Amino acid sequence: MVQFNPDFDAALQATYGPDGQTQTVVRGYIVQDKAMPGQGKQGLKFLFNPSTVRVTYPSYEGNIAVSSGVDPTAPGLFRGVTNQILSFSLLFDRWAEAVGGGAGANGVNVDINQLKVMTGMETAQNFTTDRDNGGNTETLKTTGTGVPVFVPMRFYFGTSANSLRYFGSITEFSVEYTHWTHLMVPTRCAVEMTVALIPDTVEFSGSAGGDNGYNPDPLHDFGNNSALERLREVPN
Repeated sequence: MVQFNPDFDAALQATYGPDGQTQTVVRGYIVQDKAMPGQGKQGLKFLFNPSTVRVTYPSYEGNIAVSSGVDPTAPGLFRGVTNQILSFSLLFDRWAEAVGGGAGANGVNVDINQLKVMTGMETAQNFTTDRDNGGNTETLKTTGTGVPVFVPMRFYFGTSANSLRYFGSITEFSVEYTHWTHLMVPTRCAVEMTVALIPDTVEFSGSAGGDNGYNPDPLHDFGNNSALERLREVPN
């Protein structure tokens, strides 16, 4: 079971097709490859799919300097990280929820803090109620060091078998807040994300091979389970 950021307002989940009929657009999402210690597996749903997805594949010489990281979600597992880079931008809008209340009453804070939890910057999300001059409003409280760590994740740009999908670790993300309520609750933001790609075949757990001796088939497998099983993590 994957814990995602709260659902978006229903009015933003559909669009009009060429025939004038309302159609549901398939959104992408990100999910941790394995759960961080002490918490369940976390995921982040997109409100809108990115307009562009950029992937950089350096030449052989550019890939010689291979960095690496110890996977905190699987003690003892070493993962290789190449110099191949995935980059894209996301837009989050919580105006309807911030005005109407509910799980998104904190505006885009719920999405950004979910991203911080996924990258290990925060270890918990707790909601308390604080009173301000506008009445009662929920305030997001988190705990953690505030430092991103190496966390392997799956990046899905759609749910079809032919959709773009990648395996990597977020190395950097920046947030630009652009809209607020009259109480200065941020309701819209743009997120730019940079990801270091991880080859699924570069996993070591004591010896060469896959995770715990599993040697994945790069043509049919996507990680340590089949592509079909990974797609079962699609958020509702």
